[in-house]
Amino acid sequence: MTTVFGGCIEPEGYELTDDVSITECGSCGGLAHQRFWETCEAGSINLNQTIICTVCGEAEGDLDDSYFEVDEAARARELEQLLANFG
Repeated sequence: MTTVFGGCIEPEGYELTDDVSITECGSCGGLAHQRFWETCEAGSINLNQTIICTVCGEAEGDLDDSYFEVDEAARARELEQLLANFG
């Protein structure tokens, strides 16, 4: 847990939550991790939530932009393999 302090929030401190549970994926019915967490941004406490499936990879919610970045090295290996298959 993280504790934040400040005159705008709580002078005595406020403990941010970070909880993970297992749920069912809405797409494939497999097991998914559902996370609820709080962040403190500019004196405001914000509630965030994500669901990420461990089976099909379906993801939704407050995901960081890096989650959607493409692995260029993996893409290059895949392209090399396709070219090798075609001779």
